Amino acid sequence: MREKGKVFQRNFKPKIVAQYERVFHKEKGGTLDRRFFLDLYLLECDLQELESILEELTGDQLLFLQNNTRGLFMEGVSIIKKADPLRLENVLDTLEIFLRSIFRKKYNNFTSDIVFIISSLDNIDTIFMDFVTSLEVLIQKESKAILRTKALRLCLCTVCHGFNSNIVSYFHHKDFFPSIIKYITDPSTFSTAFLAFLFLGVLANNKKFESQNLYQTRLSDFVDNNTMQLIVHIISTICIECKNEYISLQNNGSDNAWGFMNILTYFNDMFFNLNNHKSISENSDNVSSENGVFSLPSFKAAILLPMYDFINVNKAFCYIFITIGSSANNSEIETPFSQFISFTSYLLEYQSFSLRAGYYARLALLIIHILVDDDGCFAALASDANSSVVHLCRQKQSFLPLAKNKRILLLAIFDSLIMGLEHNLKRNLDIEKYILHVQILLNIISSLEKKKIRLEYHWQGVWRFLMRFIMFLLTNAKTLKQHSRIDELISILLNFISLCVTRGENFFLDFKNFEDLIYKLIQNGDTVRKFIKAYEMESSSSKAILLVTEYYENLLSKKYKPHELSPEKVTAAIKEGYGLFNLNLIENNEYNEYNVRFKEAKERVFLKSIARIVVSDADRSQLQ
Repeated sequence: MREKGKVFQRNFKPKIVAQYERVFHKEKGGTLDRRFFLDLYLLECDLQELESILEELTGDQLLFLQNNTRGLFMEGVSIIKKADPLRLENVLDTLEIFLRSIFRKKYNNFTSDIVFIISSLDNIDTIFMDFVTSLEVLIQKESKAILRTKALRLCLCTVCHGFNSNIVSYFHHKDFFPSIIKYITDPSTFSTAFLAFLFLGVLANNKKFESQNLYQTRLSDFVDNNTMQLIVHIISTICIECKNEYISLQNNGSDNAWGFMNILTYFNDMFFNLNNHKSISENSDNVSSENGVFSLPSFKAAILLPMYDFINVNKAFCYIFITIGSSANNSEIETPFSQFISFTSYLLEYQSFSLRAGYYARLALLIIHILVDDDGCFAALASDANSSVVHLCRQKQSFLPLAKNKRILLLAIFDSLIMGLEHNLKRNLDIEKYILHVQILLNIISSLEKKKIRLEYHWQGVWRFLMRFIMFLLTNAKTLKQHSRIDELISILLNFISLCVTRGENFFLDFKNFEDLIYKLIQNGDTVRKFIKAYEMESSSSKAILLVTEYYENLLSKKYKPHELSPEKVTAAIKEGYGLFNLNLIENNEYNEYNVRFKEAKERVFLKSIARIVVSDADRSQLQ
């Protein structure tokens, strides 16, 4: 005979679970009255059980249960509107799980089916505007921080999952910008302010190319310096968190250390070369682990999109972002902007590990592109007054020289770009991203040359990389020439080298930098000629490089026999030849053609793609 206690224990079910089952019973139709939902929202939520029940339902089953689902949603909206203190928190929790679950289902017509589940065509405008308006009031005026946060989470969940539907349009009819700013500036909610900034970013990217976007305008017109400083600190905090996830897998090693990441990269390259040259990004799902490098960056990297939007439309924010913390920064602490550069260096190093990582890396590059193209921002980046310690990624061989002390921010950016190029050389090269990389480098040295800014920098490491890059492009010319934009990449690269050769005296700190470049060109003269011939380049840049190289080669051949050459004699000949050869005779204004300033319209397709990734990550970031 069974014990009564055991029978009771097996059959016992919490009341809230029983109520959930009544609402979402797959087979029973019927309608539950208003009193039922008022009682349900009085009970403490069991969100895990609710999610489990909803997970088992299909879109068609939810449509069958529309009388109950409408009652659940509409009564919840009524409670939010009234700010019922007994039920409000339960409603916010329940509706977040409910909406996230129903948005994930497959439907024949997403928008109209969602409307039928939560309301009806006749009153959707009234109900959903009440929903949106009530949440906005709650975020801005509710006294309890926990309720404001839950209201924000519900908003973020709704706009992320409804991003490609007309549902988000309701959030444009009601201006959330003041409530978002208040949430960010309130000390009681600042710990989760990054969610508010993400929410703003999602709204600012919703159909921004199809029509005027309210939140883009708000970002452009914003002038509150104190709030902008808070946003900078939010960005800095997230950059630190995202960077630390890379470091948790492997600490930055010494120049001679090979760690897990180096070995992993080595075998990835080996696999890549033996497997019909398939890219790592295309195969990452097969070799990734849930917590491994292939899952990085963190979902919180989604903050780069609202950051991009703010930087793109508001130059005051750009300047604050670059300069904040620099005046008091006399220690080894990184400034917020240097934290961004630091995180970017990790993104660029590992951009080929997954398609998602590559998109975030490109977004970071666009941010840098915007900043270096603006004269005021460029001056700030090149100023010693804003110098800071910058801890760049050093997890892959080879390294540029380690800078342990404060340095000019522009040089840290330059390092990040060079290392990003160095560590992602693959036979199926991401041509478009490499164009962006080299374009930014060209724009930087072009601005340095025009402004006659001379900075102390390890150019020798750049020259070594350029020769390796040229050798790589030459070796893989047959494959790479099939890409429609390869000529653009080669032209920008040649313009970069040509500008250094012909006008480097305007931005090199001393003659040794020029000397090292010419030495490398002489040393690799045959390779450079074969490279230019392989890509059939007849530009003025290529002619200038060949002319200078041949000039010094002829000078050496007249003075020495091949067996008599030594590094010292080559160096002496370069110094002698520099005084005799007028570089100004080489007319090459071609680099101006490729000194392309950032234009958002050209990145429209990419920005739409990254927006889809960001809205997914933005919602997932609040589940971590």
